[in-house]
Order: sequence, then C-alpha cells, then structure tokens
Amino acid sequence: MQKYKDNINTTTFFQDLYSWTTLALSHPRDNSFINDTIEILVEIAASPGINSDFSKEVKDLRLHLQENGADLLPLQQEHSRLFIGPFNLLAPPYESFHRNKGVVMGESSKQVEQIYTKTGMEVSPDFKDAPDHIILETEFLSRICEFEINSWSSNHADEAIYYRNLQMFFLKEHLLCWIHLLQKAVEEGSRYRFYPAILSVLSKTAEYHYYALSED
Repeated sequence: MQKYKDNINTTTFFQDLYSWTTLALSHPRDNSFINDTIEILVEIAASPGINSDFSKEVKDLRLHLQENGADLLPLQQEHSRLFIGPFNLLAPPYESFHRNKGVVMGESSKQVEQIYTKTGMEVSPDFKDAPDHIILETEFLSRICEFEINSWSSNHADEAIYYRNLQMFFLKEHLLCWIHLLQKAVEEGSRYRFYPAILSVLSKTAEYHYYALSED
C-alpha cells in the first residue's frame, strides 16, 4: 500500500511538471500567463525530494519572471520568433525535424501519432499542427501519468504498470531522443532567459523521470 502511495506522489509530481511545460511552451495568450506560470513554479520549487540543481533552475526562472513583471508582448514575440514564424523558425518544435534531417511530418511524427491512437487519444481538430509538436508530447506524458495515478487509486495495479512502462518507452524512444536538440536551438536563438530556462527544466524533468522509472 505504501508503494502505491509513493508511486502516486511521484507520478503526480511529473504530471504537474509536464502539464506546466505544456502551458509554458504554448503561445502566451493573455496577461494571466505569467502569473499562472509563477504560481506553478512556486509549487514545483517546494516539492519534497526535488533535486537541488533542478530546484535552483526553477527558482531562478521564477525570480526572473517576478523581476521582469507581467509584460506579455515580449514573450509573445519571442515565442513566435522561436517556434512559429512567419520567417525562418529558429527552434522548430517538432521531433521529426530534429530526428529526420529537417523533415516535418516525418517518420517520428507518424510513430507518435500511432502511440496516441493506441492509447485511445486523438489530436483535437482545433490543433492545426504536427502530432510530434513538443506541447503534444508533453501533454501526452501528462495524460498517461494521470492514467497511471487513476489506476493505482482504483487498485488496478496491472493497468498502472502498463502506463508506467508506456511512460518509460515514450521517454526513451521519443522525447529524450530530441529534447536536447530543441534545447540547444532555443538557447542559440533566444533573446531572453524564459524559453531556454523552460527547456532546461523540461530536459531535466524527462531525464529525472526516466531514471525514476528505470530504478523502480
């Protein structure tokens, strides 16, 4: 029973982080964006057992946001420069671009879409972008963490273990194969600390998550 509780607590931590990075890497749409981000960072930084280097990264980003106020326009412009265009993308947010020699909607894109479908999820018709976009991959990880938590809570251990294995597979075969490349592109192209820090937190989260799963 204690192991179930420990698994739920750990997986909830990762679910929250992936959910937050999905929000943080989405296009900023209103003035609540920065305040919401700071509020979530406060919770993450206070999480028990958080790695000290990781905690410092989170606290530094929170301090950066607080010091620079809630000016949304620079973040919107930066997000467009890095991830949207209309000119050359400085940091294409697609797995297939980084793994398939600059090809968007390549083999990696097909593979992750198949995984979504197999897990009973479909990309919303309102999302007009590739299925291997970074925010879809982080949202997917958040959702299967949620499925695992629900399975433990319902005493469906076999089902919970299936979702844990799926997390480890998706991290190993997909996110961990390219997140460092996206992180490097963001660091090279960014004018501000916000997005490089987000990618640093996400990269550490994925590595920490995979390590925690493989040690189980």
